[in-house]
Amino acid sequence: MSETAQPAVPTDALGSLLRRLPGRIFAVVDGAHFDDLPGRIRDVGLNALPLFADEIDLPALGRGPHLVACANLFAVEQVCDVVAGAPAVVWWDWPDQGARTQDNIYAHLRRLNMVEIPQGRAEPIVGRRQVGAVDRASGRETVLFRHGDPNVMSMLIPVLEENQRGRLFGAALSVAMQPPGREVTHTRNPSHNAPPEFGRLSLSAAQYDELAGVHGRGLRRRAVYELGPDMPEPTPEAREDRVVDAYDRAESYGCMTLAQIWEFIALDRRWGRRFELKTGHERVLDALQMLDATPEERLFRAEQELEFAK
Repeated sequence: MSETAQPAVPTDALGSLLRRLPGRIFAVVDGAHFDDLPGRIRDVGLNALPLFADEIDLPALGRGPHLVACANLFAVEQVCDVVAGAPAVVWWDWPDQGARTQDNIYAHLRRLNMVEIPQGRAEPIVGRRQVGAVDRASGRETVLFRHGDPNVMSMLIPVLEENQRGRLFGAALSVAMQPPGREVTHTRNPSHNAPPEFGRLSLSAAQYDELAGVHGRGLRRRAVYELGPDMPEPTPEAREDRVVDAYDRAESYGCMTLAQIWEFIALDRRWGRRFELKTGHERVLDALQMLDATPEERLFRAEQELEFAK
């Protein structure tokens, strides 16, 4: 008797976890990392439902988060192949609610699309800033929630209070993710049978300050993981030291967002370690220390001065 061929399934720590989860598995995939996420998902025989639809200042639908139902472990493997290591998937373990299961998790995730944060922070860590979504009277602003980004979700869950977690999880049994270069995190929902919490998820100033601290430490690790391999030093330790040194200098010149810090580290890689302190680069340092300029303006002026100094 011939054996039936079995589809490939994930064999790593994340795959082992997903195999043991009791509910139905859904992936929330962040389309921001792909030119055409819906098309890629269709190519592997699955369907991606966009979670952004009528939010204000709407980005292209394909660049937002999408819900993908994974009926079996082969579908999980297909999603992993599409994501290919990008920080772009969060796994939801949702109870089997019959024919309404997918509709129910979709409706829940749609309710999570908007998050309120304190107004005027340097970078809206949990989401994309919206035009016209600032309530100056309350000191709050609304952002599109990046709930397909495992870096965001793994930072956010620990700072939430119990009622906020209930709002985030809804009826989910648990949520799992693995940010690139980090361990798998798996958070169970102790109150998945409780009545659902409605209303927009809102973060206090204290929570956002804590989140910003976690974000800063996570951003440093992410910089080492993503940018270290491109550094010219001969050993992993030396490459890590090079990235950390550039990261710290970027912060000392007022760079706060990922884009600003990454741009500064790219300048360090291109022009040499501590490029702004080299002889002949005095005007570069002056540009980075301009008091009346934004970080973007300082970086732009510094790059101009580097080109002039060649």
